[in-house]
Amino acid sequence: MAMRPYRQARYGRWSTASYSLALVKSSLSLSLVTHNWQNRFRDLVAGIVADALDEVEYDKIANLLDRDVGRIQRWIADCCVSNYTYWVCAFSVNQHSGICGGNPHGDCDPVSGHLHPTCSCSAQKYFNSTPPLYVNQSVRCEMNKFPEMMAFISARDLNFSQVIVVDVRFDIFTRAWCIAELAMADAVGMRQHLTVLNAHTLERHEAKLRFLKIEKMQASRPEDVEEILRTIPNKQLFNQSLQALIFERLFPTWYNLDAQEQSTVVGRVARWQAVAILRRSLGVYEGRSSLGPAVIGAQEVKRKETK
Repeated sequence: MAMRPYRQARYGRWSTASYSLALVKSSLSLSLVTHNWQNRFRDLVAGIVADALDEVEYDKIANLLDRDVGRIQRWIADCCVSNYTYWVCAFSVNQHSGICGGNPHGDCDPVSGHLHPTCSCSAQKYFNSTPPLYVNQSVRCEMNKFPEMMAFISARDLNFSQVIVVDVRFDIFTRAWCIAELAMADAVGMRQHLTVLNAHTLERHEAKLRFLKIEKMQASRPEDVEEILRTIPNKQLFNQSLQALIFERLFPTWYNLDAQEQSTVVGRVARWQAVAILRRSLGVYEGRSSLGPAVIGAQEVKRKETK
């Protein structure tokens, strides 16, 4: 499994469009990862690994990343998913041609609490309004072409999908670019896979998402919010569509596993229980007040099959 930028060294000249084209030609399985930068990097990696291993929750993967990376590497090899490619903007977009030199909001590392350092490189920076312009957008800026990139690849690769790695606080649904990517993926018919820490976090944050409005979204750069809002003439209709996308498609898909998928979940539970026994730790679901709809449904299917 790879999360690798396909570009030259020393702030190479690969643009987002050329990089995307290279991936279309070379990748056997390509997924765009939608995530928010305030999330822990470990949890981002765990969400991607969980998607590759067909896990719907990534909390246990995150735990193993801290304690037993070798086991995860063996699972990836055994499941033959090491050739999956995930497009992550943090790696795939040349940050040295944009935001590396500033931290305008004083963002801190979510683990250490230290202020994020800035880069002192001399690479040329290209932002939304940097000339030359085409349709009032910078041609050389790599941070304003996500919709075009998604439409381009999905038109040429029917298997191109979106993986939505939801952070523990569900802040991803308050970030302007993340919402724009969700809407674009839905509009062009991409398969969308939602991965969350666990069922408890989804249940805890579900109610507040009922009040999402694109007008209240945030971004690291205010001009990004302004640019996204300019592309949405009917914001009320967009907000209604956003609610339908989240509550009628994304969440139900996560919750309502069919019988075959529920049987697969039973296998996942057994795999994780074996890890718990081997490591002499608390059982995977032992002590939880709720197993979550997916696991409960899977256990019910298993009981019926054994009767």
